[in-house]
Amino acid sequence: MKLYGRAALAISTVLAATFAFISPAQAAPDSVESTGRLHILQFNVCDQYGEGTTQCTETRAQRKTEIISQINAWGVNAVTLQEICETTYLDLRASLPAWGGTFFTTVSVTNDTRCGTNDNWGIAFIVKGSTPSSIITYYLGTENNEARYMTCGNVTVYSGFRLCSTHLSVSGPQGQVDTVRSKTLTYIVDGAAVMVGGDFNINNKTSCSTGPNKLLPLYINYYGGSTTYSCGPGTGNFREADQYHSGGDTYYDIATNGTKKLDYIFFNYQRFDGSDFGAEPVYSYVSDHYVLRGAMTIFD
Repeated sequence: MKLYGRAALAISTVLAATFAFISPAQAAPDSVESTGRLHILQFNVCDQYGEGTTQCTETRAQRKTEIISQINAWGVNAVTLQEICETTYLDLRASLPAWGGTFFTTVSVTNDTRCGTNDNWGIAFIVKGSTPSSIITYYLGTENNEARYMTCGNVTVYSGFRLCSTHLSVSGPQGQVDTVRSKTLTYIVDGAAVMVGGDFNINNKTSCSTGPNKLLPLYINYYGGSTTYSCGPGTGNFREADQYHSGGDTYYDIATNGTKKLDYIFFNYQRFDGSDFGAEPVYSYVSDHYVLRGAMTIFD
C-alpha cells in the first residue's frame, strides 16, 4: 500500500550500488543434509500509527504483540516484513531472543508518533534459531519519491537457504521484478535454495495482459489470472505458495488486500518439493493486508 505523510529517504545511486559487493559464489548458503517443512509468514504490517489514517491505527506495541501471536498460532520458522518501524522490529527481536533477523531502512519518517524518536521505517525478516549472514540489500528503483529495495541473507532452518524480503512500487514497474529475478538467479544457478517474501503491489487476480504478466520472469508454469492459473507459462525458477498445482487444496491466489492478491512467497523449484506446498491468508487487525501463511518442503 502507499505510505501517508512521510518524507522519502534520499539515498544516492552510488550508495545503493555498494550493497551488492559480496561475491554470491563465496556467500552461498551452507547446505545442511536435511529435509523439512517450513512455515513462513509474509506480512505487510502497516506500521503507520499516528498518521491520521482510517486504517492501521494500532500502536507499535499492539503490532508487535500481533506479529508474535501470528507466529505462535502456526509454529512459524521465518517472517518477511514490510512497512515496519525499526523500533517495532527491535522490540520484536527483544521479545524473541531465540530469533535472528535483519532490518533495512527504506524511508525516514517525519512523524515521531509513528516510529518514536527513531525515524527508520522499512523492510525486514526474522528467522527462528538462525542468525542471517552475507546480508545484501538491492536497490530496485524509485517511484513517486519512494525508493524500493530487496534485502537478503543466508539462514538455516532444516537446510541452508537464501531468504529475502521486498516491497515493490504500487504500479509494479517491470524493471523492479526483473531485478528481483536477476539478483536471486545468481544464487539459484549456484545451487542455492532461495525464498522471497514480499508485498509486490501487483494484483495476481486480474487479466493476464496487465498486472500478472509482470510476474512472468519469476514464475514457473501457469499461475494467476481470472481462473487462478490462466497466465503463463512463466519464464522463471519460482513457485509461489498459493500457486495452482496438482494435488493442492483447490483454492489459489486468494486476495491479501481487499479483492487483490498483492502478497507473495516465492521459492525456487530446484530446492523445494513441487507437490508439497500451500498457502492461506489470515486476517490481522493491525494491517490492511492479510498475513500470508506459506508452507513448503525444502530439500538438498
